[in-house]
Parts: sequence; structure tokens; C-alpha cells
Amino acid sequence: MRDEDGDQWVTPSAIDKATVSQDLILKVDAQGKIEGKKPISSEYPFHRRVLETRPDLNAVYHAHPKAIVGFSFAQIAPDMKVIPKYSDYVGRINVAEYACPGTEDLAAKEFADGCDAAILSNHGIVTGAGSVEEAFVKTELIERTARMEILAKSNGLEWIYPDHPDAYKNAAQQVHLMEEYEPEKPSEKELEARTLICKWANRAYKKNLCGTLDGSF
Repeated sequence: MRDEDGDQWVTPSAIDKATVSQDLILKVDAQGKIEGKKPISSEYPFHRRVLETRPDLNAVYHAHPKAIVGFSFAQIAPDMKVIPKYSDYVGRINVAEYACPGTEDLAAKEFADGCDAAILSNHGIVTGAGSVEEAFVKTELIERTARMEILAKSNGLEWIYPDHPDAYKNAAQQVHLMEEYEPEKPSEKELEARTLICKWANRAYKKNLCGTLDGSF
């Protein structure tokens, strides 16, 4: 990610990303000086190139989710139009030509073309956004759609799109028409229940019984 001072913050190399703590994140200042305890990610050159190409983005997220990697081998992108809300949030997805991992220009052309997501051929995916959280959500929505498409087509099913010509536009507008409200302050009993649910969710996650794409509590 790039902060308001122009410094970039990057994950280290050769470490399980699930174990990365704040003190292990490396800092790269505007002059290219690197500060950190670990070697910088080997993928950093193309992250930097994307941020240079797109000043409007502050975060670049790169990952290798299973379903998306499957699409990357076929060098096609999941069909996001089947879920208008997902499609509107993610936008256009380009497919980048194959290049060796770590190559500086990897996906830079696709981002220069105006898309915020690119499938890396035989590799994975990269997304860009205003924040790391937004880039992560885009990746997760693409992976979720990819899983559904694989599941449907492996069972001989085909995507069926809404017939109405304004279906996608209407879906986006309806979100903005929803009324806002201030929730009531929860009772002590409800707060205890929420805490218990958090404990259940954490336990299930740590025991590998569920993941971020398996549902919600």
C-alpha cells in the first residue's frame, strides 16, 4: 500500500502471510530506500510499477486463490455479470499475457488500460483499489464467482442472465435507495451472545472448519 506521504508498505518474502505481524511489514520511501527486518517480496517490482502507472490507486493486492488460478491456466476471467453487485464493484477484468513472476511490467499494461483487476496467466490475480481492504474484497468476490462458475459448469449448467435490459443498472440503484438508520445500543445479553459467536467463529477458523468464502456468522 501507499500512504499519504508517498511511502509504500510491503509484505516480506519467504514467509507464511498468515503469520505476518505489523513489525514485519517493510517500508519503501520515495527514494527507494528499504527498511525492514526481512527480505522484501519478490513480487514488489510489479506492485510498484502498478502504483506508478495508476496514481489514483493506493493499494495492490496479489494472491493465488485456487479457483482463480484455474482460470489463469485457461487464460480467461470469471464471468462476473451473473451477479450485478459483484460486477459493479469489481469492474472490468483483463487477462495479462504470461510473464515470469516478479517481472516489473507484470500486469502494468492491464492497469494502464484502466482496469482494477487482472488475471495473471498461469499465475494468479492482482487487484488495485484505494485501500488494501477494498482490493482484498475485489479479489474475494472474483474468487467466489470463479468457484460458482466452476461448480455450475462442472455439472453441465450454464449461466443465465436476467432478461430485463436494466437489470444491472436497477440492482446498483436499489442499493443507494435503501434507508439509513441508527442501530439501537445492544443490551448486555446481546453483547455476551456476540462475544460467544466470535469465539465460535475463531475456533472454527483455527480448526480449518471454515474459511472466508464458506459463509458468515
